[in-house]
Amino acid sequence: MFCVIFVFSFFVTYMTVNLVSAKMRSYGVGKVIDGDTIVLDNGEKVRLLGIDAPDKGIEGSEKTTVVLETLIGGKKVWVEGDRYKEDQYGRRLGWLWMNCESVPEFKPEKYMEKVYLRNRGNTYTKWVEENPIGCRGGILVNEQLLKMGVVEQYFVEGEGELKYGERLRRAMTE
Repeated sequence: MFCVIFVFSFFVTYMTVNLVSAKMRSYGVGKVIDGDTIVLDNGEKVRLLGIDAPDKGIEGSEKTTVVLETLIGGKKVWVEGDRYKEDQYGRRLGWLWMNCESVPEFKPEKYMEKVYLRNRGNTYTKWVEENPIGCRGGILVNEQLLKMGVVEQYFVEGEGELKYGERLRRAMTE
């Protein structure tokens, strides 16, 4: 019995340490590909959720790329996941945060899915409105680009809500 408890305790501790260290990772920006896609300093490509910028070669693409480079260049960023982990091109999908004062405490990736199931598909009552703890004074880059008017709002219809979906919708009307 002692052996089972010891193994279980070790497993729980191991998983907790790995989950905490995964959420605590900040990144440098290696490259800005366009107005809604970046490459982190570890080589991972990240597509920003909830927004859409013109692709390379399309009118406005150079401007959005420069704006994003200016906004996040040389800064430490944090990537917050949501219910969708990657797109059809293998890019990680996420919310990009900068200027966090400490390690952000993000809501779980499946947060909105859990809220939806709890409400049995009725209206959402627990939108994520506030910045996460540890990033109260930080900037949600996805939202900032919308407010600057250089990208458009973009949501895949019928795929379920995203944590900051309502917040982005409101940013379009401010």
